[in-house]
Amino acid sequence: MTDREKFELYILPHSKGLTVSAYRLTGNSLDAEDLAQETLFLAYKNIGKLKDTRNPRPWIFTIMKNRFLNDLRANKIKEVPLNDSPVQEENRIKDDVQEVLSALPGEMRLILTARELMGLSYKEISKTMRIPEGTVKSRIKRAREKLKEMWDR
Repeated sequence: MTDREKFELYILPHSKGLTVSAYRLTGNSLDAEDLAQETLFLAYKNIGKLKDTRNPRPWIFTIMKNRFLNDLRANKIKEVPLNDSPVQEENRIKDDVQEVLSALPGEMRLILTARELMGLSYKEISKTMRIPEGTVKSRIKRAREKLKEMWDR
């Protein structure tokens, strides 16, 4: 099987979810598109390193996580981006959630997005972020508490 065939079979089916997750991380559509495209490019470039073809989501998320954190460090993405949703009146609740989620620090936003929006298990998050599973659970708990605190304001 060629690299292109592997990419089309294992990675492309996840591209829509990738864009949604990128939006949840970045908080705006331009940065989300950039992050999703860079993630897809890196996934294609490194498709030979994909080991678990049954469940490539953790591998793809690892790529996105690393790209997102690198962009944060390089100040390509602002910590508290503005929400530029084009359908604000139709998605008022989603916009409010996105605004609060976007206000979370990058690491909290990343781990909460992995769990709640991408549906990764604690074990998958632990593996992709290279931290113990207990640490994943405690960070998710803190992120949820912070999110609730910010929501209640």
